[in-house]
Amino acid sequence: SWDRFVNSNSDIQGYKEYYELSEVKIETKKLIDEFISKSQINLDVLPEEKRNVIESFSQLILNRKF
Repeated sequence: SWDRFVNSNSDIQGYKEYYELSEVKIETKKLIDEFISKSQINLDVLPEEKRNVIESFSQLILNRKF
């Protein structure tokens, strides 16, 4: 359970494993993808050059590794 996990004084790797095993990571990724999709639709009103810069920056942030 979460309470037992938090009280176990885990390190960063422990947190990563917990989120992966509990499928929180999968559900979070789905929500992020949904919000990004919605926001990119709204970018269509911008000029192509500016839209491309914002989309590139978004991808850079989304694909970063921790």
